[in-house]
Amino acid sequence: LRSEGIPSIKRYKGAGNAMEIIMGSTYSYPIDLYVPEETLEDARNIIVAIPILSEDFEDESLHEPPYPEDSK
Repeated sequence: LRSEGIPSIKRYKGAGNAMEIIMGSTYSYPIDLYVPEETLEDARNIIVAIPILSEDFEDESLHEPPYPEDSK
């Protein structure tokens, strides 16, 4: 929206704002976007909602120990 010159305000739901500060992302928490009424239609045409599925976050490295056993 910024690159198109549309001002916006983000409002985080749940722990979203804390997660963005701590982890740098808010993928699992919804964010409400507010734009001026006169730019609403343009903003809707720019933004495309993409559903996020839990399997999008499956990462095998998350289940492995951080260091190999023989490096102790």
